[in-house]
Amino acid sequence: MSRKKKVKVELTRRDILTVAGAAVGSAIIAPILTTGPLSPFGGLTQGQITGEADTQHGHLTGDHHWGMVIDLERCIGCEYCMRACSATNDVNTDKPWNIVVPEKTTGGHTFYFSRPCLHCQNAPCVEVCPVAATYHREDGIIIMDYDR
Repeated sequence: MSRKKKVKVELTRRDILTVAGAAVGSAIIAPILTTGPLSPFGGLTQGQITGEADTQHGHLTGDHHWGMVIDLERCIGCEYCMRACSATNDVNTDKPWNIVVPEKTTGGHTFYFSRPCLHCQNAPCVEVCPVAATYHREDGIIIMDYDR
């Protein structure tokens, strides 16, 4: 049988001051990095507080905040909306922008969930379009210039 050896830890004043300094520094720096001006979400939080609707694309989305309502009780899963979107926007049918997904409730009832363009306020499609063909109209609707 081996006996456990007791290890004696000796902390110097320098060690204690180093640990205390790191703890205080972390307590000060953490809020600045997570919610302050250095946070990647700092602008979003500030914009929400002031009520500014900045799209981060250099222009405002206007006075309107658009949304879309789809009555899932009426959707039969025919995927016509998917095909219409692909035809209207000249999109390959193998990679549609609008998708329809069959889902089940906890009671086992099947319903169809359609996910079309949501005209996001900070739309990623506007952000990544290399020729600025996708953009916000003054009223906030996402539009594509098909000639571009």
